[in-house]
Amino acid sequence: METEIPKNFRDLTKKYAPEARQETAIDNQGEYKSGAEEAPKTPEVKVAKEILDPKVALLAKKKELVENVTQTEQFIKKNKADLRAARKKLGIAEPEIESAPSIVLAKESLAGVNEKLSKLGFQREDVSGMIQKTRGKENIRYTSPEGKEFFAKYVNQQEKGRDNIAGLKKEKEILDLLADSGVTPKLSELKIYPNEKRARLNIEQVSGMSLDKFNDTQGEEFLRENAEGVINSTAKALDKIHQKKILLVDINEGSFLVDKKDDAISTNVVDFELALNLEKQSPAERDAAFDWYSSKDIGLRLAEGIDCKDTETFKKAEITLWARTLAERIIGFSQTLDNVVLSPEKQKQFDEMAEKIKPSLVEKITKRAKRSYEYETKVPKEERYFDLPTEEEFIAKEIKNELPQKINAELLGITLEEKLKANNIKLSKEAIDFMSRALSLELENRPASFDGYL
Repeated sequence: METEIPKNFRDLTKKYAPEARQETAIDNQGEYKSGAEEAPKTPEVKVAKEILDPKVALLAKKKELVENVTQTEQFIKKNKADLRAARKKLGIAEPEIESAPSIVLAKESLAGVNEKLSKLGFQREDVSGMIQKTRGKENIRYTSPEGKEFFAKYVNQQEKGRDNIAGLKKEKEILDLLADSGVTPKLSELKIYPNEKRARLNIEQVSGMSLDKFNDTQGEEFLRENAEGVINSTAKALDKIHQKKILLVDINEGSFLVDKKDDAISTNVVDFELALNLEKQSPAERDAAFDWYSSKDIGLRLAEGIDCKDTETFKKAEITLWARTLAERIIGFSQTLDNVVLSPEKQKQFDEMAEKIKPSLVEKITKRAKRSYEYETKVPKEERYFDLPTEEEFIAKEIKNELPQKINAELLGITLEEKLKANNIKLSKEAIDFMSRALSLELENRPASFDGYL
């Protein structure tokens, strides 16, 4: 019996491990192949099937699983050999195994996502997104017996990575400055727990659903049918924040809460832990913002003769992240990697820019491939599912498989109009032109504000 899985599960698998799509155990219709060799035996497939079967989920011990996310982490550690098999089937490189969609979904299941619990008369609903979960965060909506709602944001201090508690303190400071913006939630309390490894920020409940929650067929149809309104509304909300001399910095699918009432779309903006106050910033904060932007923007990394840390460049990078987030979410991440037919003029522009960015992309792929190869050499031969080639052959194969799609992803500014048409998504010429400029890899062509569009 085949088990149907969410349509975006394959997209997420591609996003986290594009180098091994040919080896995935998921077919083109987004279903598990019942006849896929060994697929039903792998832990990840079993976990995914349990998550996707609501009857099994209902049999889980709710409270224990909600409060014990570490069960999944312990499972990973104890089942390394089986997970190697799962990794090969789903094409997930070792450094990314704990961020793999099915593992994240398992953690969401154990954390009781969308499971309402009663605590002292309050209804508790975990509305954390995938991005928040992987960063040690929880977003909880509480409803009092009287029907009043409020939102609590919990963070756990992680041994590695960003300082989550410092980030929550920063968020409170920024949200206080944005209290009258009309597009951000208001605060009520920041609590640091005695062990200083956990903190909570109580926030006003605002309307809307984050873009990463529009992950079923109905949600995807909504985004496509309302593409113009969603783009315009998110741009207006971000512009109001920019007018307050604040940059969000960490722009992702979870940043925007979109709502539609009476045919009007509105947006609230959340998650200001990495935000930058342009009127009050330390050199360290400015450097951190640049590092964040450049890690996601090859245009910044390749820029020559430009002060990449001045305010105008930061604003350009911010708008580029906004445009890429919206384009990938509305079109679909995997669809943005597809080839499209271009006019001779655009094809020439595409080819010239592809040659310019190839060295940087090849370098990045090579570094990742070397890490993967090093890991594979440590796997006992009897546990390996393929004959390991030489390192040079392994890297060459990875470059051949990844490079075309990475080029397509980076050059979305050139192909945006054609990819919108290929997916039957209608946008005004003004919106297409603005987003295409925002996605340009040439900084001098990018807009530093929403003036001229809004």
